[in-house]
Amino acid sequence: MTSQLDFNAIASQLSPVSNVRVRSAGPELSALLAPESVTALPRGPYDAVFVITEGVSASAVQAHAVPTIMAATARLLDWNFGPVVSAEHAEVPLGDEIGALMNAAMVVVFIGERAGPAAADSLSAYLTYAPRVGRHDVERHCIANIREDGLSYGAAAEKLAVLMSRARDIATEDDASDILGPDSTDKLLDTEAGNLRCSKRR
Repeated sequence: MTSQLDFNAIASQLSPVSNVRVRSAGPELSALLAPESVTALPRGPYDAVFVITEGVSASAVQAHAVPTIMAATARLLDWNFGPVVSAEHAEVPLGDEIGALMNAAMVVVFIGERAGPAAADSLSAYLTYAPRVGRHDVERHCIANIREDGLSYGAAAEKLAVLMSRARDIATEDDASDILGPDSTDKLLDTEAGNLRCSKRR
């Protein structure tokens, strides 16, 4: 897969927020970090880490990822965030390795997807609590269709902030790491469970 995402522009959009660029081990190993990228990642602990990757719609990521991240962090002012990670040629599961290496309590992967012919610029955010290599899709939550004609940056950021905060609260209360499966949606977001879904990467 050839990246069309302008990672230098993403870094400029993120400024002055700390950020780092990494890449996967290759097109056939897009869920694993390249060896040189492993040492490039700072170690936490962090409350959360955001990861940006192109997916199947670089234009969606270019347009929507940074505004959504900025809107989310503005709602989570007391959180200790790690540097934003831009990951070239990555899949959602790469966030598990990144989050684990950075000693992050949770990781959110922003990736470009195509929700349909009329939504080729759709951004999705995949949240995984206690990231580690080997996590499954059912252990994630996805906020989808983030774009101008879909879910607004503010609305997506609010859902993400609420979900992240409640996940942290539940983990603190229950000392449980497996809290983001499909059966946990009602527990985390009682009133809007239908707008947050677990979904598999296409």
